[in-house]
Amino acid sequence: MAHEMAERLDQDMFDVYSQVQTFARLDPYVAESSAREAKRRQWMADLQRSFPRYAWIGFARPDGIIEASTGKMLEGQSVAERPWFKAALKGPFAGDLHEALLLNRLLRPDGGEPLRFVDVAAPIYDTRGTLVGVIGVHLYWSWAEQMRKALLVPQRIFPGTDIRVLDGTGRVLLGPNIGEAMDHLPAVQAALRGETGARRETVESSEWLVGYDSANGYRDYPGLGWRVLTMTPMEIAYAPIREIERGLLLLGTIAALIGSGISYLVARRLTAPLNRLAEDARRSSDRPETAFLSRSGGSREVVRLSQALRALVRRIGTYEQDLATVSAEASALAEHNSVLKEMAQTDPLTGLLNRRGFFEAVEARFVGKPQTDLSVLVLDIDRFKAINDTHGHGVGDTVIQAVARLCRQQCREGDLVARFGGEEFVLLLPGCPGPAAVAFAGRLRQRIADQRIETQTSPIGVTVSIGVAWGQDISEGLNEAIDRADRALYRAKVNGRNRVEARLPSPAA
Repeated sequence: MAHEMAERLDQDMFDVYSQVQTFARLDPYVAESSAREAKRRQWMADLQRSFPRYAWIGFARPDGIIEASTGKMLEGQSVAERPWFKAALKGPFAGDLHEALLLNRLLRPDGGEPLRFVDVAAPIYDTRGTLVGVIGVHLYWSWAEQMRKALLVPQRIFPGTDIRVLDGTGRVLLGPNIGEAMDHLPAVQAALRGETGARRETVESSEWLVGYDSANGYRDYPGLGWRVLTMTPMEIAYAPIREIERGLLLLGTIAALIGSGISYLVARRLTAPLNRLAEDARRSSDRPETAFLSRSGGSREVVRLSQALRALVRRIGTYEQDLATVSAEASALAEHNSVLKEMAQTDPLTGLLNRRGFFEAVEARFVGKPQTDLSVLVLDIDRFKAINDTHGHGVGDTVIQAVARLCRQQCREGDLVARFGGEEFVLLLPGCPGPAAVAFAGRLRQRIADQRIETQTSPIGVTVSIGVAWGQDISEGLNEAIDRADRALYRAKVNGRNRVEARLPSPAA
């Protein structure tokens, strides 16, 4: 549980860290408008509605004056001395948990419990590469509390289990007794050294089983040095084992007594007549002229049992032969139909969906079902004809297979990946808004560019160009979205290849 909490903290912070950088890259398109302040407020408000954990989003000029922000909060004021602003002038920044007194008064005019925030910021450059400002985001810390409560649901834990998040010095950031120093515990000392594990600890005169792990960052998000503790009372942690031991002992004793009694009664009643029936069967099996069980004499019950067994054996023989024939035919037919369907829907070179399989999958999964934020990526391998001409079509096939494999690896479980023909691929990302799809496309493009593809002669590198389009719903027309993504791909090719271009709706739309 400590490891899962640490991973969730890192991955959620990575998402925010990546989103803020994506917003910074998209801002130059907004800044070209004559009403750029209104445009910035509009897309900031849209982002805040899409991501409620953002308490405040603001655009600051290079001199530190807030020019546009959500709710117009702090506009016209200087943040030149704020750590997040000064750090973001040099590059992307993530700051540790803190209280923001001025923002707290604006967000909580009733004077409630002080809010705590995590800062994320990134520089913004215009199309000529000149620094034009900084985008800053204050993230509600209550987001982490919700994550903590989700892991502490009764169905997943033992009663009394708790999770605490500590800062890099061992003080409590999240959980009971905020601000308490816990660096005196050996488990915390081990966590501060970057170790992961579990150990027995004495906390407030009670024995606890303590698990610990570190949130050390994820991908290009560097992490903030947080440590996670999960604590369960020892008597509760080991209670299930003791309960199982007692239950097994009692169950075994009862089962042994009942089994002994039943065995004794059944043996007395059945042993004698069954022995006679077995002897009759042995003697009848010695006669080659009979193909089934021989008739047995004796009590009425034994005779009836012998007759029933003879009839049953005859029927079983007939049924088994018929069933084997039917089963073999049905299995062959089902396998044949399954192979034909898969061949009709699958690209034989890459194993991906082909164009027909792609649209049939979309029809089955999305049409008639509410869906929002569907993003489409059209990907094309750069200078693929030159690869075929220089290295041969065998190497070209290897390159296509490698790109297909990387696309599958980078996509989520619910995403669709298809090869539409030649060196062109189409990716459908359900539940993925435009900015997130642009960020994903950038990561995929970089992953392919970094990969060296092994061929029969020598490793080669390839690049791809990607066009991104985004639609609110599949009913708006998938082909239209693919066409917009294709036009964005064409722009990426014209602008130099090995890049991502997007056809996203206007922020004012």
